[in-house]
Amino acid sequence: MIRTFLGFLIGLILLGQASGVQAQYRAGRMWAFSSGVLFPVGPNTFSDRWKSGANLGGGIHYCLEEEQRVSLRATAEYSRLSPQKNEVLDELGIVDPGARLHVLDGSGSIWDLTVNLKISPRWTEGRVVPYLIGGAGLMRVSQDVTFTRIGNTEPERVDQSGTDLGWSLGAGLDAKLARELTVFIEGQYKIVFSDDPGPRYLPIRIGVLF
Repeated sequence: MIRTFLGFLIGLILLGQASGVQAQYRAGRMWAFSSGVLFPVGPNTFSDRWKSGANLGGGIHYCLEEEQRVSLRATAEYSRLSPQKNEVLDELGIVDPGARLHVLDGSGSIWDLTVNLKISPRWTEGRVVPYLIGGAGLMRVSQDVTFTRIGNTEPERVDQSGTDLGWSLGAGLDAKLARELTVFIEGQYKIVFSDDPGPRYLPIRIGVLF
């Protein structure tokens, strides 16, 4: 997954350099909306237990200087996950390792509230421009599963949620389509800080600035 992400970043930079038309961004405030897919990355207690899921986000984008190479983006994001295997509960401390379970239902969700700094390198020009983005914020991870133990028909449920600080680092590509409309593709590697090793995940999304 990390190699794929690094390849994604390099590809964005090369694609940006291949464009020969100067991009122009609207000064001041813009709105940002995006949709994509979130991939659980680690640790194993998180990435091995949940499938990738849909990611939705929106927020405010604000240019900080005249050339509009530096900007801030405050965003709220929501991602929905589903269980990967019946072992989804093994690592949550609810059952003994190796216990045989039948998962009846389950879902995981992640809420992010973050502030990010976005920088486009000054040596990049064109209608398509790569950028780096990173920041910090609050991240709430919830895991809710209903299951039965093999040999027992009585349903049991575990519902765990936690809100912690986290940070993110990524890159993207802006493509100017009209005077006040920019489409972007972006990936951000995110880490949640908690007492135990926190979840790490990678949302890749396509969005618009207007």
